[in-house]
Amino acid sequence: MSRAILLQILLVFGALGAHPAVSAPAHEYAEVSTARRTRPALRPFLSFPSSHSSLLFVAAHPDDEVLLAPVLGWLCDHSGWSCTILIATRGERGECLLPQGCLPTLADVRSAEAAEAARLFSAKVILWNLADGPANAPDLVRHHWESQDQNLTDRIAAFIEDEQPDVIFTFDPRHGSTCHPDHRAIGSLAMDAAASLSRDVFLLENRYSVSGNEVTITRASVDPSRLVYFDASRSAPRAQSSYWDYGPLIATIYRSQFSPEIVQSLAETPRHLQWMFFEAGSSSSAFAGAGMCENE
Repeated sequence: MSRAILLQILLVFGALGAHPAVSAPAHEYAEVSTARRTRPALRPFLSFPSSHSSLLFVAAHPDDEVLLAPVLGWLCDHSGWSCTILIATRGERGECLLPQGCLPTLADVRSAEAAEAARLFSAKVILWNLADGPANAPDLVRHHWESQDQNLTDRIAAFIEDEQPDVIFTFDPRHGSTCHPDHRAIGSLAMDAAASLSRDVFLLENRYSVSGNEVTITRASVDPSRLVYFDASRSAPRAQSSYWDYGPLIATIYRSQFSPEIVQSLAETPRHLQWMFFEAGSSSSAFAGAGMCENE
């Protein structure tokens, strides 16, 4: 299936209508050749023992799955893993892009979209009711959440123990992939909860930024020796497309949050940039990121 045909299907699926095409910028990773798709130098491939068959993604908002979608598509949809998505908030303070409005509330709409997205992955989704966007800094967000639930870290740890996932994914507290304070706060909490159980986590080290209608994806400025990668441009047999295409597909489900132009820009990410990077086994949940986010 060509990318153009896939994009048309995604837009029809999302009932988003016709909009002008916008291409993603041709940003390059230092290790990736623009002439041909190559493995990033000295990066081990993201892989797991054959005994592993379950994962937990600890996220902040309904729609955060878009950022991890290629790996969720690989493990949950194609490989048949048992997958759970824990979402800390219901996203009640986000913007509503639906022409008819988000009724009865934005939180209800986004929660329904999360359930629909989880069905595509055959995943279980659990939504908690922590406040969406309660502060503009990750330490303040965490403080606010912990004022709502003084045992929040223990609550997440208990959830991990109940689910017993083989693999845990979350955001890197140093940047949260988009620098959203909620992403950074939930990553910090998830890391501390996992550490209390002597469990490692995989931190998403892709950086996503939006300027106008263009999505730019880069690799976070973290220690490269700690990174593993996933080539999301690989063919996804069940979807008859690439694993990367799970991202725009999930974005069309979240019609309240993603415009057609953003979906298209994400879909048109050049193949040589369709890499997912992760830092494995990190034990620090600090927010300091050496300038990874503005004002730092």
